[in-house]
Amino acid sequence: MLTARVRLVLEHFHSTCDPLSYRAQGLVLCASRQDVLDATKIARVLARRNPELDFQHEDILGAFSGSVSGETEKDLNGFFMRSAMDAKRAKILFVAHKFETGYDNPAVTCLYMFRKIDTSTLATQVLLRHCSKRPGKIRPITIDFANQDGQILSETRFHQCILKFP
Repeated sequence: MLTARVRLVLEHFHSTCDPLSYRAQGLVLCASRQDVLDATKIARVLARRNPELDFQHEDILGAFSGSVSGETEKDLNGFFMRSAMDAKRAKILFVAHKFETGYDNPAVTCLYMFRKIDTSTLATQVLLRHCSKRPGKIRPITIDFANQDGQILSETRFHQCILKFP
């Protein structure tokens, strides 16, 4: 199931964001650090096997704290992501809690949710990750694999979050 989701993310991002006039970023919210590790590795294998998707190894990064199965971010990416500037290197960024809130990158255009969001505050914060405006930016896209239909929208209504795009 994880492989199918990752494939969909890569294909969707490639078809939607590669033609844009700016370097877009996709943010993938994973359920666990292990999922970040696995999804990042799967994405890199798929990208290698499908060169038409136009992803390089360094375009796909995973962000998590600590170690998982004896591996760290440095083992996975070749460096530790200490700041948002490091995270902005990626076209596709797989995260588990790290960079879910407080990460401000107007290039984040697509949000892919592989995990449930259980509070209205977190739902609002997470959705705001891809709602920053920038010249030429398309409407933000959210693909939710984990939450019930409409759950995220109803959670954000609690905060009266109104976002307008052209």
